Formats: sequence, structure tokens, C-alpha cells
Amino acid sequence: MQLPKERKILYLLIAAAAVIKLIMLFFIHDFRVWEENEMAKNYLTTGKMQYMHDGAMVYNYSLPVYPFLLIILYKIVGVSYKAAAILNIIFSAISGLLFYDVFNAFFVRFNLPEKVRSWQQKIVLLSVAAYLFHPLITFYEIKNVHPFAMYIFLYVLSLWLMVKYVEKSTWLRLTIFAFVLGLAILARPTLGAVIIPFFFWVLQKDKFKKTILKTGYVLLIAAIIPSVWVWNTYNNVKSSSLLPNIGMGMWMGTLQQTEGSNTSPDGKTFYAQLSDSDLAAISKIPAASRDSFYSAKYMNTLKHNPGRVGEMFLIKFANFWLFRKAIGVDYPVWVQNLIPIYKVVYIVVLALALFAVFKIGKQAIILMSFPFAVSLVHAAIYVEMRHRIMFEPILIFLAIIGIVMIKAKVIK
Repeated sequence: MQLPKERKILYLLIAAAAVIKLIMLFFIHDFRVWEENEMAKNYLTTGKMQYMHDGAMVYNYSLPVYPFLLIILYKIVGVSYKAAAILNIIFSAISGLLFYDVFNAFFVRFNLPEKVRSWQQKIVLLSVAAYLFHPLITFYEIKNVHPFAMYIFLYVLSLWLMVKYVEKSTWLRLTIFAFVLGLAILARPTLGAVIIPFFFWVLQKDKFKKTILKTGYVLLIAAIIPSVWVWNTYNNVKSSSLLPNIGMGMWMGTLQQTEGSNTSPDGKTFYAQLSDSDLAAISKIPAASRDSFYSAKYMNTLKHNPGRVGEMFLIKFANFWLFRKAIGVDYPVWVQNLIPIYKVVYIVVLALALFAVFKIGKQAIILMSFPFAVSLVHAAIYVEMRHRIMFEPILIFLAIIGIVMIKAKVIK
């Protein structure tokens, strides 16, 4: 059976991106490793998924999905950061396949004039190519041992399963979607916002009560996987939190010096905002309970200075969609040099995407409801540039549609 021309182009794009990234990877020898890597290495040596934090070994500092994958990988090939980067490239390639189907599914639903509809495959393929060759996404894939590529894979897989369920609504497909959503939540709880476009898509097909029933079923099944992990954490360290460092994140988000982020413009981390007495107090608290210290600092700010919490929410929301003053300060110099170009390109993309949403209407709003909901959660906690970059493939897809709409002179 001969493949359609568009599929051939898609596979060529994915293969080309993978080969280019593998060639680039050959020349990379210094990788930036994150806490998930240290957790995996500690598990291999001690049998415990721990991370050195605040001068003490902390169990379950980060969520377990990516560390588990690294543990399996390192058991097979040994501790190899190149192998971890190859895993990221594999995630990226599969995500490209999934984005192709997801973008096509949304495009069909968009209220677009025939002049624009005739561009469907070009728009979708260009959108996938923009994702595959996005310089900052590629940076996280091949230069970092970080779950960034996996996060994108899990959210686009969830969207893909949502599309497949709507195409053929069986309880089996609904259950598979629910379990994958649960895995996505365990990997990164904000990805649970996929439930919003799911709700509105199902609502367009079913009555309200039935939509509520199906959404409730999905949430119930999705809760199983995170709940099992919470139970495991409780048995190990008597903590019932899915996010063991949520208090630290909430307090970090109230810091004006860092604009609610990890790093201030002078390159210092949020730890610089802790006093000597704070550091002394932290050292006396058991490792498993230290997040309560940060939670208490956040609650104290909320109680005595709620205006600052509200102000920082707005700043972090703006920084999610735009830029903070210290943007790129914790990136390598060569990345920092590209930031001005990135800013210009991103502003153009955002403007075109908003234009497309305005012109398309409800269906585009449903798609954007996912990253918008994620931005609200981050505005309540803390924001980094990578939190938005993860969703830029969606913005680029809409921006390309916006360009074609302008080219086709459909502005009214």
C-alpha cells in the first residue's frame, strides 16, 4: 500500500530532524543534568530515589516518571547522558507524528474559508517542522538530561487519544485516554489541563449530563496512577503530597527580586532571599518535612501581604506569555545571545496566533484553553521560560494559520 504524499513528507521531516540532532549530539560532551538524573543515579547506587536538597537527601524531590525511565535506560547501557539525549530525540520524533494528527483534527474543526482550507496539509506539515526544528526545544532535547521532551510527548499523546476517542467513542478508548492522562499528571500535574479541551469536544457531541459523566470517569481513572505514587511516598517518608516541594515553589513565586522565578537578574537563585536564621532553621528540620518551612513562609506572606501575592500572580501570568527581566540568565552564553532574536520571533508568533484565535473563534479557543489553564497554574506558583516553550508548537500552528488567512485576504 502506497503512502500518501503528505505522510512521506512527514516521515522525511521526522527522519531528517532526528539525524540532524544525532549529528549535533555527537559533538556534545558537556550536558546539563537536572534533579531527575541525580535521583536515577542515586537509585542505582542506593535503591532509593533521593536527591540532595538543602543539604539533605530528600526522597521524591521530583516526580518519578522520567527518573524511572532513566533508571531503566542506565541499567541497560550504563550511565550515559548521550543515551538519555537519544531517548529525548525518540520522544520528539514520536511527538512529531502525534502533532500531525492532532493539528489535522483541530484544523478540520476550525471555521475557515475555503481559501485557507486548501492549505491544510502545508500548514500542518510546516507546523510539525517548526516543532521538530525549534531551537530551544532542540536545546532541551540534546543538551539537557531533562524531562522536557517527555512532557511534550505526554501532552500531545493525551490530545491524540482525545481525538481518537471523539472519532470513535468507546469505553475502551476513553479508559486508555484516562490512564495516559493519569500518567501525564504523575509526570507533570499541569498537563491534567488536557481535560478542558476534552470536556468541550465531548460536549459538542453529547448532552451536558453525559459529558459530565464521561469527564468524571476520566478524572476518576486518571487519579489512580498519581494516587498509587502518593501512597508509596507516604509509606516511605509519611508525606501525602504529590508535589513534595510545592511549598518551596509557592514561596518562590512571591519573590519580587526573582519575578516569581528561580533566578534574579544578577544570576543569584531564590536561596539568596533566605536569611541566615532561615538557613539555620531549615538545617534543623527533617528532610521529609522541610517543604513545610517554605509553605509557612508563603502563608505568612499571603496573610500579611496579600497584595504582593496578587501582584506577583499578574507578573507571573504576564511572564508566562511574554518575558521576565532575567530571561535566559541561567542559560549558556550562546543561548543568551539568541534571546533577542527569539523575542522578536515569538512576539510575531503570539500576535499571529491571537489573530487566528480571534478570527476562528470557539474551536481555536478550545485548543488554547489548554496552555491558558497551564499559565494560570504557573502564575499561582512560579514561572520559567521553558514552561511556555513547551506549548509553543500550538502557538506556531495557529500563527501559521494566521499568516495564510492574511495571505488569502480573509480579514473582514
